[in-house]
Amino acid sequence: MNVNLIFITQDPVTTSHVKSQVKLLIRQTWSNPPQHGARIVATILNNISLFNEW
Repeated sequence: MNVNLIFITQDPVTTSHVKSQVKLLIRQTWSNPPQHGARIVATILNNISLFNEW
């Protein structure tokens, strides 16, 4: 699946700034996966009644 994102800016300097910020956001997203899945599993494994349902 390809996803494209288009920014229209008025000058190359703004384009560079936007590109830099988007790269930071992408890096944070891919380098630090969400914690909610691990927390759900920890909750289930630490609760005997939830564990038994699982």
